[in-house]
Amino acid sequence: MENNNTQEKFCNFIQGFIATTSIDSHGDKLTVKCLTDMETVLKNHPEKRKMTLNHEKGNHIGEIVETKIIDEEGIKKLWVKVGIYKGKEKVLEMIKRGELKGFSWEGIFNEKDFENSKIKIEIDGKYHHEIENILENAKIKYSVHLKKSADALTVIGLLLTGIGNLIGIIGLIIALKNKNPTMNINIIINNQKIPVNKDNEEKIKHVLKSLN
Repeated sequence: MENNNTQEKFCNFIQGFIATTSIDSHGDKLTVKCLTDMETVLKNHPEKRKMTLNHEKGNHIGEIVETKIIDEEGIKKLWVKVGIYKGKEKVLEMIKRGELKGFSWEGIFNEKDFENSKIKIEIDGKYHHEIENILENAKIKYSVHLKKSADALTVIGLLLTGIGNLIGIIGLIIALKNKNPTMNINIIINNQKIPVNKDNEEKIKHVLKSLN
């Protein structure tokens, strides 16, 4: 990621881990696939490398210039090297004084496609791969938003030219819910959230048909 302009942009560099597969300070536990997805986003999308303080949007204090995934005793960790922008030297002073112990990085995947979705599925992060498999087998295109945690909710936006295929797999999604009773899953249709369960099967199908 580094280039010839690196020294001109930054006053100094720091390094550390921005995500791991162990439980983090927010109580999230990332999947290995999520970690590799994050690294791919950082490598391929320069606009995603900006770092902020405490998730303050627009307050960019630096950017990621190097990444790699490290395995330490079975725990995968996403290591990054961060360049601190010139003019943001106060950040380094805050670190030295112990006032600052971390930075914020947020990933949004396929944001444009997601925002165009009228139909979304909200599901516990650890089950999202099973839903994706059902969608792929039914040839339904989708986009994932904030797929960051094995424990937090993942939202899957469906990119549909028609809804017939989705109506046809509602039973499969309900079967997945029945197999995993504690799973939190909802379908969101035009901002109307409906819990996915057998009692709501006909209601979900009716609302989907009304979109035609």
